[in-house]
Amino acid sequence: MASLFVHKKTKPWGLEWRSSINYLTFVVGLGIGTDTLVYGLPVAVIPYQLDIWGYTDLSSRTGWLMFAFAVGICIGTIIAAWISERYNTRRLPMLAGMVGLIGSIIMFMLAPTYAVLVVARVLQGLASAIIWTVGVALICDAVPPNKVGQQMGYALMGLNLGAVCAPPIGGALYAKFGFYAPFYFGIALSLLDLITRFLVIEPQDAKPWLEKIQQPADSEAQPTSEGDSEDKSLEKDGPAPEGDTIVSPVVTMEEDRSWRPIMEMLRHRLTWVGAFNMLAYGMVTPSINATLPLRLWDVFGFDSTIVGLIYIAIVVPSCFAGVLSGKMADKWGSKWIAVLYFGAAIPWYGLLIIPKLPLDIVALAFQSFFLQGTVSPIMRDFFTVAMEVKGVGFAHVFAIFNMSYAIAAAIGPVIGSNMYDHLSDGWLAVCVFCIACMIAGIIVTLIFSGKSEKEAA
Repeated sequence: MASLFVHKKTKPWGLEWRSSINYLTFVVGLGIGTDTLVYGLPVAVIPYQLDIWGYTDLSSRTGWLMFAFAVGICIGTIIAAWISERYNTRRLPMLAGMVGLIGSIIMFMLAPTYAVLVVARVLQGLASAIIWTVGVALICDAVPPNKVGQQMGYALMGLNLGAVCAPPIGGALYAKFGFYAPFYFGIALSLLDLITRFLVIEPQDAKPWLEKIQQPADSEAQPTSEGDSEDKSLEKDGPAPEGDTIVSPVVTMEEDRSWRPIMEMLRHRLTWVGAFNMLAYGMVTPSINATLPLRLWDVFGFDSTIVGLIYIAIVVPSCFAGVLSGKMADKWGSKWIAVLYFGAAIPWYGLLIIPKLPLDIVALAFQSFFLQGTVSPIMRDFFTVAMEVKGVGFAHVFAIFNMSYAIAAAIGPVIGSNMYDHLSDGWLAVCVFCIACMIAGIIVTLIFSGKSEKEAA
């Protein structure tokens, strides 16, 4: 697919900052945050709205809406990975994903029945898959291998900020202005995100212009002696500042349309370690989201506004978990960092069994911090697979990442919400289920993970 920038006769406006690592990471992080916020805006209000409409089994119906979202992710991930790698473009799929997200918000907002809510959630999942898969691949295109975990962590701050802001904003807007208000807010934020995506210049599109800019500077700075020549060479080969524009893509993927690279990717052990750990992560988060508002309602009598405020206390500490674990994974490898964060989350699910509000808030905050910290090491595993398997693109490996989460997000909330609705002590069962997922992640990582044969960093 032809680039919108490479064939221009004049240098694109703002070329350096529009193609820089920092701006690309910001755009991806904003997209992830917007997607998460739009997904989470109705979470704190859906049970109450369904109750107003006269539905029963509220937790189960909320869980099925999350299942519908996961189905959309499965469909959208395949489409996004194929288009992004087939036509070697990130920008256009990113734009299409955000337009689709806006459309799904409008459909959900105007849905007259529960069935239409389900269809809207499927479409939102499809758009979300495109935003995630292509966005993460764009970061991998631009970022040096030894900083991938760190930059992923920065982008994942959008995930945590979206999770922080969505419940309180959704609950407050719903309580004061009614059902439509949270969706108006989501549409406005999505339009802002769309504008930032229009400004993106992909690394491969920026490369010819940056080389043209560099050539005159290089010719003017020709060394006058052999010693000067060596000094200039060392300066040029040294590491660029973190915020500088990438002059050439770090990884050049040779186009290979056969199935062989895909099969090699599926045989790589880190593919399955990352996929399983994403399943463990994805089972827990939707299970908690599907049941926590009802738990707080049943035990403490809290309405959607107070539930939203409690979510702030839960998620704020986790905003920097991904950056911290990402830097640690870049330095020491992903295996032990994943084990550390999975293990550190376990005790806090045990404390959630005790119905004491201050203790519950502290426990929820710590489980969220350690759980979110597992994502950066998992993403680094997928990055390593793409670096080691020739012919596999970043969108391919992160399609597996998305599919794993989608499967877990489809199963997790259904299991959690049905346990909560139909067992005598449903909340205890949900907490034990979360602990089992963490233990499974530790076991698989310890047995099958390890130092890569060709260290990506």
